[in-house]
Amino acid sequence: MGLYAFKTAGKVIVGRGALAQAGPEAAALGKGKALVVTDGTMVDLGLADKLVENLAANGVQADVFPDVEPEPSMGTAIRCAARLGEGGYDLVVGLGGGSCLDVAKAGAAAMDAPESLPNYLGTNKVPGRSIGLFLIPTTAGTGTEVTPNAIVLDTDKEEKQGIVSPYLYADVSLVDPELTVSKPPAVTAATGMDALTHAIEAFVSKNASPMTDLLALEAVSLIGANLRRAVADGSDIEAREQMMFGSMLAGMAFANAGLGAVHAIAMAMGGFGVTHGRANALMLPYVMRFNRESNPEKFARLAVAMGLDLQGLSVDEAGEQAVEAVARLGKDVGCPQTLPEVGIGPDRLDLLVRKSFDQQRLLKNNPRPAGMAELEQICRSALG
Repeated sequence: MGLYAFKTAGKVIVGRGALAQAGPEAAALGKGKALVVTDGTMVDLGLADKLVENLAANGVQADVFPDVEPEPSMGTAIRCAARLGEGGYDLVVGLGGGSCLDVAKAGAAAMDAPESLPNYLGTNKVPGRSIGLFLIPTTAGTGTEVTPNAIVLDTDKEEKQGIVSPYLYADVSLVDPELTVSKPPAVTAATGMDALTHAIEAFVSKNASPMTDLLALEAVSLIGANLRRAVADGSDIEAREQMMFGSMLAGMAFANAGLGAVHAIAMAMGGFGVTHGRANALMLPYVMRFNRESNPEKFARLAVAMGLDLQGLSVDEAGEQAVEAVARLGKDVGCPQTLPEVGIGPDRLDLLVRKSFDQQRLLKNNPRPAGMAELEQICRSALG
């Protein structure tokens, strides 16, 4: 066993009703004024008001920034940072899906110099953070509540870009499965497949460790056993709870092991208007099949984690069964299976490949080298 490090959020509170701990945790840290970064859906559902009331009951004044889009732009993140800097806030609380949490992170990073946010794209470019950061996810998917990453859409380049910094780890993350029951089946499916992608890419990453392997395999097991249930019946709180836990474990795994070619291509697909979860769900089986030869034993272990009957199968056959099981799961929960289904035909393939290749931050972790030719091979296989 070699030397490795492991990081995650400062404090993680998990379980039904965890949202109610926001106020007490903020008060314990001496916070007095918070900005809740969220979207219109959270406002309409009353969750933003519930959080504001909880904070107020614990002596923390709170305002709401409700402007986060499904695919948040750099401009929105800059406006959030400016609001934080102008308002005298000492705490930012992200409430919602991954987009809301990522804007909260980006805003926290740039509140002292909002227009500098584009300079923080990449790894370890954030100079610091002068505000408290709480994250409260309402989807079981991104795992961003326990990662140092924030993703924003660069509208000028028409592609998603990542900000990666240890300053983006939350001080406190509140993981409450009750917040996910309102999510419709399509969102549950896409975010769940996103979480599965995190787990699988972390497990096969060149930077995987014994710690991340344990987390990733448990995440695969939880998601594989519960995603269909959560999609079929959103009120199934046990399935929701297991999905939320699996998503968090997957986030912890990939925050330390990194991601690979699935996410590189999905980031590029974001510039074509494809939401992140659907992009990952689509590309995951194709990249798995490409990567399988790099480590057949690990892919066989994925098959075990998925609960497959592998009696009489070779290691290679077991790995192929893992690929097929993932593809079957994505299809069963209604995710797209080919690029044309999301509006990317052969005429856009070259651009997709070029933009995917630009994501070297991700491709360097892929277990099998993926240059332009290999990315074209993968994307062409996804044309159907």
